[in-house]
Amino acid sequence: VRTTPPFDAILMDMQMPVMDGLTATQEICRFQAEVGHAPTPIIALTANAMKADRDRCLAAGMVDFIPKPVRRTQLRQVLARVIVRSCGSGGRATKAWTAERKRAYPQGDQITPTAP
Repeated sequence: VRTTPPFDAILMDMQMPVMDGLTATQEICRFQAEVGHAPTPIIALTANAMKADRDRCLAAGMVDFIPKPVRRTQLRQVLARVIVRSCGSGGRATKAWTAERKRAYPQGDQITPTAP
């Protein structure tokens, strides 16, 4: 069984026609755990940028959150942070990293939007 994820990260749209992003994330996490894959970091993409939406995404197993419209600079920053953290922990987005992120960004790790 392959134990490393085939992708560096997943960009998850929250509003899809058949299955919403929260359910899809939970299914991906469940499947990866079931087959012994290291977790692939999942990043939420959503037009709902309220704190409660963000909290639901993180609770579902996502490691970060990008509000729409997505800015290129913001996307690069989040991907760099998530992928570096993931690779630095042996390809795993761990609970320890999540706790570290919460300590580093106690007000939430929203990135100030910049021009593309």
